[in-house]
Amino acid sequence: MKPENEKNSHIGQSLITRYLRKVEKPKDDSEIINPFDIDLNSGEVEFYHNEYCQVIALDYTNEGMTSYLEETTSHMIPCVEKDTIERIRQYSIGIVGLGSVGSYTSSAMARLGVHRLDLYDGDEYSIENMDKQAIDLRSIGKNKANDRANRLALINPYVQVEAHPKNLEDADIEEIVTNNDIIIASFDDLTILQKLHHEAYRQGKIIIYPLDLGHDVHIEVYDYRIENKKRKLYNGKIKDEQVSKMVRKDPHNTNDFDIIVHSSRKVPTILRYPQGAIRMPERLARMADKKYIDSDNIPQSLVASFITAGLSAHIIISIAENNPQETIWISADKSWNSVYNNMRRSIVKILKVHSRLRNIKNK
Repeated sequence: MKPENEKNSHIGQSLITRYLRKVEKPKDDSEIINPFDIDLNSGEVEFYHNEYCQVIALDYTNEGMTSYLEETTSHMIPCVEKDTIERIRQYSIGIVGLGSVGSYTSSAMARLGVHRLDLYDGDEYSIENMDKQAIDLRSIGKNKANDRANRLALINPYVQVEAHPKNLEDADIEEIVTNNDIIIASFDDLTILQKLHHEAYRQGKIIIYPLDLGHDVHIEVYDYRIENKKRKLYNGKIKDEQVSKMVRKDPHNTNDFDIIVHSSRKVPTILRYPQGAIRMPERLARMADKKYIDSDNIPQSLVASFITAGLSAHIIISIAENNPQETIWISADKSWNSVYNNMRRSIVKILKVHSRLRNIKNK
């Protein structure tokens, strides 16, 4: 493609926008997105339509792609080594479930600059998802996988996104494990989750299992890579027979928890899930004790969704650095209490110093 009477084929943003309006003839009120200077003689320029804007202009030369990725990840250096960022750009990541955890986590993966994303979810976004999922009003009624694919293209148009508008099924398990280095399992079907672990263990891949519990976050990392000499199914925290027993009890449980303890004298309550047992956050434990919630109704919050996405990005970085953490537990309530207490102690110290200085001055 070459604009008429344009001597210099390497054109900037304002010129390419005018050119796109002339050649592509989008609607007058449509939005054209072009963050690049584009060489129209390269033969690698692509214009395509996106659900949330009319035209996106992409420079598919190696120089164009590299320039974009370097610009968008430049602020991570030197917090993250350049070699680590390069390794992250080679990753293919499957995300199963695009709700409160998966939607924000998929955005974080696109911002990290991963090579490819495999998205699975058969549900549609509804208005009740607005408070804790990465959507706006345009998402309502749309399939979650398709909606995320369109949005991720506006974050990182170079990430290869394959949207599967369906829930993960038996027939998909081998394919998603084969095609991806890491699988982020943010869904609840115990039968599929158990089979996913077995296949990832067989092929030597990594599973990240994030949980948002109220304001708290629990993330478990299962490094099944062959070179990991410590690798055990479910990290050795629960036997496969126990998981099978849970599956037989409710093969397609809509929530993968069993609340074991219901007593304020034993707070925090224990939650059991396929990968082991964890302690329920204290606030949720009190609610469970009063029967406000049960295993089919675990509250989720925007706080936990944001934290989970950030920690998932941290885990991907740690994997690229070959230093993955096995378990991360964050209590937002306790964290904020800690921040508040530290601020209070600092203020008290400042006031005491100020009081001493004032006494010295008066003397």
